[in-house]
Amino acid sequence: MTKIQQAINAHQNKDLQTAKKLYAEILQLEPDNPDALHYYGVIESESNQVERGISYMEKSLSIKPNDPTYNNNLAIAYSRIGLIEKSIKHYNRVIELKPEFAEAYQGLTYSKSFSDDPSLLEKINKQLNLNTTSDIQKNYLHFAAAKIYADLKQYESAFSHYQNANQFKNVNFDVKRLHQETLEKIKFFNNEWGESKKEFGLYSHTPIFIVGMPRSGSTLVEQILSSHSDVYGAGELSDIASIIDTLKARTKNKRPDPFFLLETPETDLLGFGASYLQRLNQLSNNAARVVDKAPLNFKYIGLILLIFPNAKIIHTLRDPIDTCLSCYFQNFAKGQHYSFNLEHLAAFYNDYRKLMDHWHTLYPGKIYSLSYESLVAKQESETRKLLDFCELEWDNNCLSFHENKRYVATASKCQVRKPIYTDSLKRWQHYEPYLESLIKNLKY
Repeated sequence: MTKIQQAINAHQNKDLQTAKKLYAEILQLEPDNPDALHYYGVIESESNQVERGISYMEKSLSIKPNDPTYNNNLAIAYSRIGLIEKSIKHYNRVIELKPEFAEAYQGLTYSKSFSDDPSLLEKINKQLNLNTTSDIQKNYLHFAAAKIYADLKQYESAFSHYQNANQFKNVNFDVKRLHQETLEKIKFFNNEWGESKKEFGLYSHTPIFIVGMPRSGSTLVEQILSSHSDVYGAGELSDIASIIDTLKARTKNKRPDPFFLLETPETDLLGFGASYLQRLNQLSNNAARVVDKAPLNFKYIGLILLIFPNAKIIHTLRDPIDTCLSCYFQNFAKGQHYSFNLEHLAAFYNDYRKLMDHWHTLYPGKIYSLSYESLVAKQESETRKLLDFCELEWDNNCLSFHENKRYVATASKCQVRKPIYTDSLKRWQHYEPYLESLIKNLKY
């Protein structure tokens, strides 16, 4: 196996440290190796070194301008720093070079709005009608078509494509296990537990956690906070979930969350907490405050406040139906298997709110709830209250968050480049005839 293949294999297996080292070794001997240049650039880009990463990717493209994968990855990188026109140019190039590259259609449609019947729909339908088109390609293509029809306000056609898109994802979700895990957390983390641990923890003020449902305004809130001169937005970090997985694996019987805590030495908790703080400092170049915006960390608030009792936790809330529908309309890459079925979405949302109600009761004053609708209606006053909760001085830059050119990797990467807008409020009403199974199962 060649060294470049070893590097690509490590990259595909998420061993980024090994992959990056191998790419660098190749480039020392072959500075114009296009694959090493490109994929080294991809790692740099996804490690918040976006401009540096793009420079490597651009160089690789100058060597192989007709590579559809190179163009697609560059389109993604440009979209994440708000250079949407450049992103669109490269997505179009991918489709021109390789019409069956289904992911590019989705990327393109989520990067722009459509005001007339575009020729792109004809290309999408052509791909959908081919016998050779796989389920995963259909998944991307239907999401792309749905977005176009939604922009054109043809809501029946849009919803039909969203339904097909979600069905072609072919994922399963265990609702019974979800309910069990929620009840176990509520039973485990109680007043007696909190009282026994009240003197425990690392008293750092660095971490700010934004939690809640995906698509509830969390990226917007992070963009506002990260526009403050004392705050660094680290994006959706997987560290807390990784800490839990590691600690679970260390217990004798690999006990599930949260029961692993019964066998976990306090020194281990403090050690992992210190490592997490060190990572925040490295990512942010020692910023005073660092935002970890992983919405599903709402599951782990008990552990977070155990290790970091001074952490600020912001709970973003949005209209329940709008939240669930926005999840259904988003082709999540991983970790959100509940989102591809409306009944599963309702079940997940209900358990999320049940658990959040418990955390609010158990930790009064520790969690700040911020309504997306209130933030949109009263941007300045809600921003002031948010900064007050985080114990931050006022910074006018927080009102012009859309000018912040920081790297954004989430589904809202294009939306947060715009000033506050109201287009997403009560969007579900356009689709009400198709939402019976969602609406009747939501309890909040």
